[in-house]
Amino acid sequence: MRKIGQFEFPVTTEECKSFKRVVFKQALAMRVLAAARIRIEGTWKAYVDAVPGENHSIEVTAVLENGTQLHENVARELFPMFQGVPYAR
Repeated sequence: MRKIGQFEFPVTTEECKSFKRVVFKQALAMRVLAAARIRIEGTWKAYVDAVPGENHSIEVTAVLENGTQLHENVARELFPMFQGVPYAR
């Protein structure tokens, strides 16, 4: 594994098999959710979308799958834990 920022990313095929994506969420309003996740290649990406607002822990999956990608400068403000990790294009 190689460390980028505070996260560990796989280097070998064997390490890739056990790689677990880290996901963070940030509610911007009751029905607006931002979500970010690390990617296997050593980057991260963040998305935003409208949600029902009933259970953000469940709704985060839909945001990651269907949301609009955030611009890097906005994403970095919302998710400072990714300092030092490149933002995916």
